[in-house]
Amino acid sequence: DLDGLVGSEMCIETEASQAVTISSTCTVFAESEVISLVSKGFPLEGIVLGLHRSLAERISALATRLAGNSEIMMSGGVALNGTLVRAVSERMGRPISVVPDPQLVGALGAALSVLS
Repeated sequence: DLDGLVGSEMCIETEASQAVTISSTCTVFAESEVISLVSKGFPLEGIVLGLHRSLAERISALATRLAGNSEIMMSGGVALNGTLVRAVSERMGRPISVVPDPQLVGALGAALSVLS
């Protein structure tokens, strides 16, 4: 039953010990895959952890190409999701710093852009 699983609930801090593998890279197919996993009785916590790890894999692939050996920082509302920050850090094998008030960074950038 996915009735209780909405956007903000995907950001839950999960203590699942085992992630359920999510193999779809397209969000539409991943949604179908999640619905199928739920209907097969896989634990919701494991599915959520699997989604976090799948996202972390995609994020780290991009970040690795851009960051080189530089410090890696996360911003935006997603940086408030500790499970995802940890998953990216584990995937990259290095620490990830979260900027203060990460959910405001985009708005601050837009405001500065307007001022200049």
